[in-house]
Amino acid sequence: MAVKAFRIHLGFGESEVIALANECQTDFIILDDWKARQTAEELKLPVIGTIAILQKAVENGIIENLPVVLENLRNAGFRFLL
Repeated sequence: MAVKAFRIHLGFGESEVIALANECQTDFIILDDWKARQTAEELKLPVIGTIAILQKAVENGIIENLPVVLENLRNAGFRFLL
């Protein structure tokens, strides 16, 4: 039922993630879509985005060259503002 309610303004994937996170009380959910993030935050769900995860990966030495990774994402069609 929750998924159907979310789908009024969100895509299927975002709706599923938010509904599942709400049921499971997850530590955080990864969302980049602005409407999906707003919906999750209204439900008091902890949200993190792809760029923040990549920054954490740099801090932990998993990724060495963030600008190259970001350029590859942009070339693949991922849209973001820094």
